[in-house]
Order: sequence, then structure tokens, then C-alpha cells
Amino acid sequence: MGKKIEARENIHLYPESIFIDGSPWKGRWHEAFGRKAPLHLDIGMGFGRFLVQLAFEKPEENFLGIERHPHRVLDAFQAAQLKGIDNVRFLCGEVALHLSDAFDEGEIDNISLLFPDPWPEGKKIKHRLTFPPLVERYHHLLKPGGSVTFRSDHPRMAEYSQNVFLRQGFEISKISEEGFAQRIHTDFELRYLAEGKTIHAFDARKEKD
Repeated sequence: MGKKIEARENIHLYPESIFIDGSPWKGRWHEAFGRKAPLHLDIGMGFGRFLVQLAFEKPEENFLGIERHPHRVLDAFQAAQLKGIDNVRFLCGEVALHLSDAFDEGEIDNISLLFPDPWPEGKKIKHRLTFPPLVERYHHLLKPGGSVTFRSDHPRMAEYSQNVFLRQGFEISKISEEGFAQRIHTDFELRYLAEGKTIHAFDARKEKD
């Protein structure tokens, strides 16, 4: 049996950590973690290298990763198990659906949006995770003062995304070289850095009340 097929069959075996439907937890994600703590959402987490390591380094926070591919979710779950951490949970499915149904206004403290697919301009641009309606949704879900961390190896995608966040009322700050050196790298980022590509990164912060 192929890994992807096996993952689709096994994704339901861990209902306390991996969720297919996030709507029952809307407004009460702290109950899924068994405690109240800042909630960090990693959108399109891939195999979870960044998410799991960040959760390991920040045990005082709750971390939730969204990923559409079950085999990637299971890999991330297993990585969290190996590290012995219990402050990370996973949502398997389409990002847009979960963002519509699974969270209350102001429920999220921080969002990571790392190396999203730079869908080409034209008809497919609506699939970008920084398409205006989605960025408007991020603004709605973040607490006042909450932020989105963005990274991309694609300069036009980064410029487009920064402009969308600005239009939605976010304050933009570029990540310093010191910040680059200290951060946790994703699998994609390690590959791009090895290829000598420039990484474009910024933080977009929602205004405080």
C-alpha cells in the first residue's frame, strides 16, 4: 500500500491530535489543548518541521497546523510524538474551508504563512493564500496586535502579498538579517537556501485596539 493511501486510511486514528472538521472547536480551541494559552496557527505547514520545532521551543504556547495532505499531517504528528511535546494539534483539509468554519473572531494570536504556492497571476491567482479575501479573514481572526509571518523565495509573490496586507490595514515590518539567522527554517527554505535563492520575509501586524 502506498504511503499516501495508507495515510488517508490512518488519519482518523488520532482524534485527540488530528482533526478533519475544526468547526466543533470554534471559539474553544483551548479545550482541544486542555489549557488556555496563546494560539499560533501554521497555514500550509507541509511536513511540519517549522511547526514542531517552534512548539518544542515554546511550550508555553499552543500550536495548530493546517495541511491538506494526510501523509504530511501524519509525518508532522509523528515528529511531535518523537519530541515528546503535547502543545501541537493538526487540522487536515483545505485552508479556506477551515478558516471559514473553525475559528472565532480574535481567537488566534499569530499566523505563519511560509512559502505558500505562488499561483500565477490571472484566473489562478485566487488560489493564493494571500488573495485579498483570505487576508481579510486573517485580519478578522487575529487578536488586536496579532501578526502574520510571511516568507517566500518568489519576489513577485512577496511584493504582491505585502501590498495586499497593507491594503487590509496591517503594519508591515521587514525581518532583519539577525532575525533570518535565528529563525527556524522550513524544509522548503533549507532547499532554497542551498540553491542560493533570496528569501523574502516580512511580518504583518494587526493594529491594537
